[in-house]
Amino acid sequence: MSIKEIVIPNLGGVDSSRVIEVLVAPGDQIKEDTSLITLESDKASMEIPSPYAGQVESLSLKEGDVIKEGDVILTVSVSQLASPNIEPTEVESLPQVADDLEKTVIEVAVPTKEFVYAGPFVRRMAFELGIDLSTVKATGSGGRVTIEDMKRHLSIDTKVGTTPVDYAQWGAVTKQPMTRIERLSAQHLLNVWQSVPQVSQHHQVDITQLEILRKKLVDPKVTMVTFVMKAMALMMQKNDVYRRAWQDNDDYCIRDYYHIGFACETPEGLVVPVVKDVMDKGIAALAIEIQTLSQKARDGRLDRKDLSGSVATISSLGGIGGGHFTPIVNGPDALILGVSRARFEPVFEGDEIQKRYIMPISLSYDHRLIDGADGARFVVGLAELLRQFAEYDQETILEYKG
Repeated sequence: MSIKEIVIPNLGGVDSSRVIEVLVAPGDQIKEDTSLITLESDKASMEIPSPYAGQVESLSLKEGDVIKEGDVILTVSVSQLASPNIEPTEVESLPQVADDLEKTVIEVAVPTKEFVYAGPFVRRMAFELGIDLSTVKATGSGGRVTIEDMKRHLSIDTKVGTTPVDYAQWGAVTKQPMTRIERLSAQHLLNVWQSVPQVSQHHQVDITQLEILRKKLVDPKVTMVTFVMKAMALMMQKNDVYRRAWQDNDDYCIRDYYHIGFACETPEGLVVPVVKDVMDKGIAALAIEIQTLSQKARDGRLDRKDLSGSVATISSLGGIGGGHFTPIVNGPDALILGVSRARFEPVFEGDEIQKRYIMPISLSYDHRLIDGADGARFVVGLAELLRQFAEYDQETILEYKG
């Protein structure tokens, strides 16, 4: 074994870039093509993969550092050299999926053990969309899989049927580049919308008594999303149809875990942190974890494990207002629950009109996995669980796991 330095490669005309994510730590075992750091500048967004396999010995940079070509990333005890045909400084520039053609994504192309050549951005797309890169016909130089290859594989072209419009002909315009999160979200939502047959179902939930109880919970502070998240997990436990995931035209799988994501607004765009093992946690623990993940999201400190593995998603607009809406399923989830702002409404109870606090909800689901009857059972069952939560005292509800 020998000690090797891994350095910043040629950045394709970019003088310097900022480290926005360090993906490994001293002591980690890495493989060829393991992503080491993520860089971002005014002109580029890229990951640097390792040309070697071995153990990370030391890091020479941290998040926030401004680096340039030739700067040392880390040292590694090499156990297996990279392919001699690929130099660690080789890069290629590819157009982004977004319409802003003035920016490029720069990828460091390294072969994988499966002999599929693709840069980190393409690999991330394949991972998020559940695509086996070996099934994609490659047309790039050296047999690389490009973004255009991915779009052809999916039969998706973001410009098909779109005629460019010169909006400046009617007045002044300002071009605004999308953030990295906005670009990835836009492509993901487009792919899901075009590939998943979705149905939305609306319901009204009486949370009058639950809201009275919730306001008494101050240590920790519990939001309505916390109660909704626990109720969703309980419904998924009662019927595994809600934990299905589409695999192919012949099979689906049922996930035996209860990870639920929630949409969180940040300065860079919408992200979906994931609370793991919701069934194993009480209301107080869930409230604290939601608060912690929300703060990490706003600070830009979420890592990949915080954003992956969801079985279902919550999208709450309760803090803003508005009525029912139709959220888009966050594939590969089978369903997403939209929660709108509650308000007082007159409700008939027998012959009497009562003032009740009503929360609108909207369930969108993959109709290949969940039929209309099960969709209706979900929203009705969720409403009943929320009603039952209000029957517990403060101490009991905080520890409630179901």
